[in-house]
Amino acid sequence: MPYKFTEAGNIVKGAGGHPVYIDDEDSTKEYEIDAPGAQKKINTITAESNDRRKKLGVANTALEAFGDLDPVVARKAIEDVGGMSDKGKADLEAQRVAINEGWVTKEKTWTDKEKGLNSDLFDATVGTQFATSAVVKTTVLPPDIAKATFSHNFKVNGEVHDDKGNRVYSQTNPGENPKFDEALTHLIGLRSDKDSILKATGSGGSGGHTGGDGGDGGGEGLTARENISAGLKARGVS
Repeated sequence: MPYKFTEAGNIVKGAGGHPVYIDDEDSTKEYEIDAPGAQKKINTITAESNDRRKKLGVANTALEAFGDLDPVVARKAIEDVGGMSDKGKADLEAQRVAINEGWVTKEKTWTDKEKGLNSDLFDATVGTQFATSAVVKTTVLPPDIAKATFSHNFKVNGEVHDDKGNRVYSQTNPGENPKFDEALTHLIGLRSDKDSILKATGSGGSGGHTGGDGGDGGGEGLTARENISAGLKARGVS
C-alpha cells in the first residue's frame, strides 16, 4: 500500500503518530499502521499458530495408532459393542476427515493473517525508507520502482542480504547491520546495470561532481559507491 503524502512531500501520520497508507484498490480508504503493535500481534498469532501445529501433530500421531479410526470414538465403540459394523467404520472415517479438514482450514486462516501482518510491518519499517532515501534520489528510479527492485534484500529485523543470499554488514560499523542508505549503496554497486541506474552527477548542472581533472567526466571512472557519494554531497547530504 502506498503512503499518503502532504503537499510538501512528507508522509502523513495519523492520530496515533503512525504512517498513513492508502488502500491499493480503493483510494478513498486510508489506514494508520502501528508497526510495534503489528509486531506484537504477529508474535501473538505466531505463538497461537505454533500451538495449533503442535496439537495437530499430537492428534495425528494418536490417529496413526488406530489406523483410519478416530481413537476416542473407536475405543468407546469397541467397549460398548465389542466390534463395529461397516457402516460404523464409514461414519468414523467421515468424522476423522471432517475434523482434519477443519484443522487445515483454521491453520490456513491463521497463516494468511500472519502473512498479511508481516507485509504491513515490512511496509511500515522498511518500505517507507525508499520514499525518503537520499540514495534513491541519486538514481533514476522512482521510490516505488526502487522498492520493487530492492525490497527483497531487506528484512524487518534490520538484516540485509545480496541477491546471492550473502549477509551484508556495515563498512562503517563492522559486524553490525548497515543503515538503509549504506546498504542500498552497496546493493546498487553489485548490479551490472548500476551505471544506468545512477544519475549523471557532473554534466554542467550546479553542484555537479566532475569525473576527472578536466571537470567534464560526468562521473566516469568512479565506482558506484563513489558516484552515489558524489551525488549525495552535491545535494548537501553528508
